[in-house]
Amino acid sequence: MRNIKRLVGKRIRELRKSCRMTQAELAEAAELEVETISRLEQGTRGVTLDSIDRLAQALGVGLKEFFDFDRPVAEAIPRRKVMALCHLLERLPEAKLKKVEKVVKVILEP
Repeated sequence: MRNIKRLVGKRIRELRKSCRMTQAELAEAAELEVETISRLEQGTRGVTLDSIDRLAQALGVGLKEFFDFDRPVAEAIPRRKVMALCHLLERLPEAKLKKVEKVVKVILEP
């Protein structure tokens, strides 16, 4: 019999590490407590559907990829880099964000 708490915990840890996030960063992005992330990763705490949705969004994966325990993490995160950039951009002050926008537009111009 599979221990679903441990499978989910392992998957959260793998996804978090592949995003180069700390437990604190994931907790902040998912609006959860750091202790909650720690216990989830250890497989000692169950997770609610609401928390799963917030974790998946914070990690940049869909629910299907979140629960695909047999799929390597590298294949499960097609949007990982985009989501990581979004998290970085969300923290920038407005002036810096406008500068980033200008640079991106120059890079993407045909």
